[in-house]
Amino acid sequence: MLDPQRLAPHILTTTDFGPHSERAFFHALAIAVAQQAHMTLLHIGPESRKEVPWDQYPGVRETLNQWKLLDKGAERTDVAKALGLSVKKFAMRDEDPYNGTLDYLRKHPTDLLVMATEARHGLARLRQSSVAQAIAYATNSHALLLPAAASNLIDPGSGLRKLRKALFVYDHEPDPRPELPWLSDWLPKFSEGEIEVHLLYVGEENEAPDVVLPDQPGLTWKRVAREGVPLKTITGYASECDADLIVMVNQRTRGLLGRIRGSLNEQVLRRAGKPMLLLPQH
Repeated sequence: MLDPQRLAPHILTTTDFGPHSERAFFHALAIAVAQQAHMTLLHIGPESRKEVPWDQYPGVRETLNQWKLLDKGAERTDVAKALGLSVKKFAMRDEDPYNGTLDYLRKHPTDLLVMATEARHGLARLRQSSVAQAIAYATNSHALLLPAAASNLIDPGSGLRKLRKALFVYDHEPDPRPELPWLSDWLPKFSEGEIEVHLLYVGEENEAPDVVLPDQPGLTWKRVAREGVPLKTITGYASECDADLIVMVNQRTRGLLGRIRGSLNEQVLRRAGKPMLLLPQH
């Protein structure tokens, strides 16, 4: 049951009722259960609220029943009573999902965005950039981005949270230290067991930032330094250590060439093909 004295975090996931956003829904719901959070399922589209096809989407109670977390035939109020979870569906009429989502977030800040993303390359980024990535960068939010080709962190059939290894790429700038408490609190909610976090610094080991790592149950930390070109080094090590998730601090693009190539975050997301957790830049 929700503790009235506890300030529950908020998780937002967006949907266009396609298979990729359905996958984001399963991730958001499983993490929300683990975090006992308020979860909002947001749809931005041209149709009126009455025309939004929620019936074509997985039901919250039906999914929780399939995951053996809720009894069959449970009422809406049982979700909060049994799991300490609250879920709402919200639709906004807007032709532009990017502007509509930004407008919603200005009025309803969230602790974690969970979104499917389509990573685009080169000039295609200028013609039609990924809405999910654009929202994450524009709002400087904590955001879990799920590329279409990436493996699941959540088993859609059972709700099992499967994160085993995370790669946290850090540097002097942006400063990663303000985000370590948030990361140590949220990352264990992505798993049913222990998580091995590899901290990768691209450069000489003696030049790596001096960070104090939180002593958090469920997390073990491994510091690694590798010299080389950042993109190649990061994606190569992600493959080498068999990371399930890449964690990076949000970075902005600069100039036309930067807009074509994308930020280092975007390049890694495209090249590695793994889920990415973006942390705000302070």
